[in-house]
Amino acid sequence: MGREEDEAALRDAALFTAPGGDPGPAGRVFLAFEWLAARITGIYLVSGLVRTWLLELGYLLPCNV
Repeated sequence: MGREEDEAALRDAALFTAPGGDPGPAGRVFLAFEWLAARITGIYLVSGLVRTWLLELGYLLPCNV
């Protein structure tokens, strides 16, 4: 992305910002990646949970991926 900060600086820019404060460009990059990672993880967790339920209810065969 062309940022000069390393991982720790990006994280610190977001986590050491006062509540309601502006984390600045570096902090916003960190928060965007954090939000995206949580969203993707949530989608996979939900889809895996739904697949498990469908398997248990007999709507899917174990060989269906």
